[in-house]
Amino acid sequence: MKNSNSKDIIEKIAEYLSLASTLELSIGKDLYRRANQLSLELAMFVSADLYRHIVRAVDSPSNECNPFTAAIAARTWLGVQGENGILTPNELAGHFPGAKDKMKGKRGRH
Repeated sequence: MKNSNSKDIIEKIAEYLSLASTLELSIGKDLYRRANQLSLELAMFVSADLYRHIVRAVDSPSNECNPFTAAIAARTWLGVQGENGILTPNELAGHFPGAKDKMKGKRGRH
């Protein structure tokens, strides 16, 4: 792993990908504030390329760039992708209604 703060960064990336990819107009301002806080924290710590990938994954998910591919990019950046085994985006689970349709070909679970 990159450093001793890696667990904190992993948690922030996971929370941001989970939260920001499901924001809707009907939710409260607190969740938007939290998403913005996480986004700014990540912008200050992770590499520019990883940050761009994470933002694209929630702003315009596609087959090439989505929360699952962003998680794999984060594993690579943190140095755990090869160290702790190799995962592919298709092996990651997503849990939300309509996951199979929304992930554009990526596997999801309800």
